Amino acid sequence: MRKWFCSLVIAALVAAAAWANDEPKTPPEGKRSSGAGTSGPGGQLRIAGRLYVGDPAPDFELPSSRDRKIVLSRQRGDWLLLVFVADRNDFAAMRTINDDCAAIGVRLFGVCRDNPQSLRSAAARDGIPFEMLADPTGEISSMYGFYDALHRTCVPAFVVLDRRGVVKLVVSGQAVPPSQILELTRVTVEGG
Repeated sequence: MRKWFCSLVIAALVAAAAWANDEPKTPPEGKRSSGAGTSGPGGQLRIAGRLYVGDPAPDFELPSSRDRKIVLSRQRGDWLLLVFVADRNDFAAMRTINDDCAAIGVRLFGVCRDNPQSLRSAAARDGIPFEMLADPTGEISSMYGFYDALHRTCVPAFVVLDRRGVVKLVVSGQAVPPSQILELTRVTVEGG
């Protein structure tokens, strides 16, 4: 019964996210952007991506809160949970699921637009046990389809990748409580 309910919740979230992503967004008067969604971080013309279940995850290299570079393709062999947020303070709530993620064989990484020094400070101050990755230009968020060029911010999203780096779950556009992120990740891992 629980698996059925979780599957239903996942299907509803994925459908809602897909529907929200397909709706054309009209910026408020006076704030229209040129290029109809093609301008990326910094107002320059960039390639904006879109992520689908079954796609190989786009590779990247980002500095982490542990003063090292993380290359996504070098993390293969582990299930990964990538959590994208607009503000590093949003990661504090994710502390509660880090151990549970590890218990089911999932490594958690946070991605936001802050610089590495700010992330190191936040990790020390808030006791954040997982690595946070600095995407100060928003390029990686844009490549994954999670960058809101109009507001110059990252939309809340999370992605579950299997051991080969293939996308197994994508939820974007809404803040999901950590306990639900954990449950959706658990169902994805157990079903995959």
